[in-house]
Amino acid sequence: MGVKVHFYRLSWIQWVCLHRLASAFLLLFVLSGSTLFDPLLALGGSGQVPHASSGIAWDNPLMGWDAFHYLHLAREGYTPNHRSNAFYPLWPLLIRLGSFFTFGDLAASGWLLANLFSVLGAMAFYHLVARLRGEKVAFWAVAVWLAFPGAVFLTFIYTEPLFFLLSMVFFDGIYRKGPWQIVVAGLFLPMTRAVGIFCLAPLGWMLLRGRLPRCQWPLILAPLCGYAAYFGIMYAYTGNPFAGFEAQQHYPNKPSIANIFDIPAIWNAFLNVGQFHGLTDSALDRVLFLIFIACLPFIWRLDQSLFFYSVGVGLIPAMSNWFFSYTRFIMMCFPVFIILGIGISRLERGWLRWGVLAIFGILQFVLLWRYANFRWAG
Repeated sequence: MGVKVHFYRLSWIQWVCLHRLASAFLLLFVLSGSTLFDPLLALGGSGQVPHASSGIAWDNPLMGWDAFHYLHLAREGYTPNHRSNAFYPLWPLLIRLGSFFTFGDLAASGWLLANLFSVLGAMAFYHLVARLRGEKVAFWAVAVWLAFPGAVFLTFIYTEPLFFLLSMVFFDGIYRKGPWQIVVAGLFLPMTRAVGIFCLAPLGWMLLRGRLPRCQWPLILAPLCGYAAYFGIMYAYTGNPFAGFEAQQHYPNKPSIANIFDIPAIWNAFLNVGQFHGLTDSALDRVLFLIFIACLPFIWRLDQSLFFYSVGVGLIPAMSNWFFSYTRFIMMCFPVFIILGIGISRLERGWLRWGVLAIFGILQFVLLWRYANFRWAG
């Protein structure tokens, strides 16, 4: 029994570091020009090349797709009527600040920060889950999170690592009753991704239920101020506080909060499965959404505040985007991985646990290979 405790207590740090090293190695491998796994490009179709779909060309996959827009914002800032206005300001700002330590190289700054935030987020996630459910569940929750298909974006210049780390800081503040953590993370979450404003839901629930002191009700102002700051930044740069919302209409499925009320369209989008992993007809996106739905009742039993957070971060993006990019979006819904960690930790046969991780890991590698070859990955 003592050996198992030692394993779960110490090896998770090594596991996280090994995952980051393995991701870097695989990334270098696929960028090396090897054709060993070229058949993987057929998964999801071969016509979804960024040059054709967005009218924007790039030569380095590390600076493609959303990374292109974040690097553009880090370099140029917001400008009126630009597609990049759809993206939120905190991550480009950090990339710009980090470039002072990379001799002005914005791409190097973004890549290093993304991987740093991924490691810190995994460590914070482990400690959060260990406090709630013990070290064994914490180990498997982190393992599933790192092995999940969408974890491929923890390596690239995307907001997922930053947002996940901020959400860990936020919930650590909630459970420890630390007001400064709630204020800082609550302020920055809405400036990182649109769903960041939904951190209001678990915070309000904890206050209503008396799990936070009544004197901390003003903490609700932090996310509201963060969202107001976002609109202020957009107005200062473009003259239109809603320029970001308007820019979103240039992207697939035209994400909008209004979409969540169009139930027939959501149902039709869910049934629109045409490829393994296409832009708008991905089977993988829909399978992962079903996993999310299956986890919701267990999240409610675990902690109602986590349930309300999951609705905002996991359900609203699926409905407002009609499942577009859901493979990536679900990575922010950490309560799902707590539930999956609980389930896997209860499997009696070790080979089943590692088999589940292997399946997820293979899917992640498929997405990595596709991303590095300018194909849609999420």
